[in-house]
Amino acid sequence: MSSNYGAGKKMPRRQSGRTAPDRRFEAERRSAAKRRAAAESRPAAKRSGQSAAARRKRRRKRLVKALAAWAACIMVMAGVAAGTVRVVRAVTTGKRSGLRQEGLEKLAQGDYSGAIASFDAALEQAGDKAVEFNTDVLCYRAEAEQRLKDYQAAAYTYNLLAGMDTDNTAAYGYMEAVCFGAAGDAEQAYQAYQDAGQAEQGEERSPGWLEGLLAAGGASVSAGQYERAMALYEEALAEGVQNGQIYNQMGLCQMADEDYEGAGDSFDKGYELASAQAGSSGAEVSEGQDADGQEEPQGNAAASESLVKELAFNRAAVREYMGQYDEALSLFEAYVSAYGEDERAQHEIDFLKTRV
Repeated sequence: MSSNYGAGKKMPRRQSGRTAPDRRFEAERRSAAKRRAAAESRPAAKRSGQSAAARRKRRRKRLVKALAAWAACIMVMAGVAAGTVRVVRAVTTGKRSGLRQEGLEKLAQGDYSGAIASFDAALEQAGDKAVEFNTDVLCYRAEAEQRLKDYQAAAYTYNLLAGMDTDNTAAYGYMEAVCFGAAGDAEQAYQAYQDAGQAEQGEERSPGWLEGLLAAGGASVSAGQYERAMALYEEALAEGVQNGQIYNQMGLCQMADEDYEGAGDSFDKGYELASAQAGSSGAEVSEGQDADGQEEPQGNAAASESLVKELAFNRAAVREYMGQYDEALSLFEAYVSAYGEDERAQHEIDFLKTRV
């Protein structure tokens, strides 16, 4: 990690000895003591001509004068210090905000490495105590790391956020699972998802829950952990989730378990849901931007269309495994008609033509 955020900083050593006001006040005190000693050494006749009230008045006057001088010095020093703090804080705040803005501009321009460097510089400038500012910047840094496909770094950043923003620990944990899943680390993705679930503080799921579940499930499927993946997808269905990707992944698990009929049902349900989603999401991302006005690397409509395409292929493939060659051939031909020539699909078509 290039940022020094979180590194401890030593406080400046406190200076020993008395300050200038202390020394000035002490000198005045010693001077007053000498005058008292000289007065006491005079003949009693002279001292007797001075009333006690007059002496008290003079002592009070000298003391007030000394205290006034000391207080004035302290006030000047405090004023200078306060002014210095205000100037330094203003400059620091302005600089860290400028670095944050610089990072956002680079992020929008697709310069993800440059954005990360700017965000790290902003964190270094802010220091550890600017928790709210640091949380904001770390969120953007995690996004830049994800877009750079540095998923391990992004997972680490989300882990930092989970420790800082304890009200949203679960949400950051789910995003950590997403990053590990994208990195192909099935064990870490599953563990991050489980930890995030344990950090939930209310009855409702935190933001990112479904994304974390899909990431952990997808990584488990890729790692051949079909039983664990199915448990995750069934958890989602029990929560009332209807999602095309879940049914697609369930179908793959069922095919691996040679439950082709169950896989066919899952692919059909997923295809229906994904097709509906693809048809309704185009308007939502017509600008190709996210809520911050930044370009999305892959719009929701494109992702939905890609899922529809995958499900269309899988529906045809599972019919072939079920021995339903006529229907499989029809579905593969519809696939090629919709998406153009495809080597995999054409291979299946050529085979199926020998079976019907």
